[in-house]
Amino acid sequence: MPGATSSSLTAKRSADWEHSADRDTRIAIRDTLTGMADYAILQHFTFKHLPADLVPISEPFCSLAYDMAERLPHNAETSTALRKLLEAKDAAVRSAVESRAGV
Repeated sequence: MPGATSSSLTAKRSADWEHSADRDTRIAIRDTLTGMADYAILQHFTFKHLPADLVPISEPFCSLAYDMAERLPHNAETSTALRKLLEAKDAAVRSAVESRAGV
């Protein structure tokens, strides 16, 4: 948004975030407005496709990933942290799937 101030961008982001129909839409809006689309790994933190019982396990990882991408500098260490968080999320979801399958 050329010419937009930081506070007007934050206000726009907050307004769009609150009025979005679902979390994936909010994520897309946040990516666009904050430039976080630079982190392609963030696409793997979505959880809308998961069964309802796995959403509460996956959702906190998604929130943390976006908070990290927004707050930390854009560098190799942040990319590594996001990759390791994705590994942790995948392990947590697999654990829940194994548990409900009786493995």
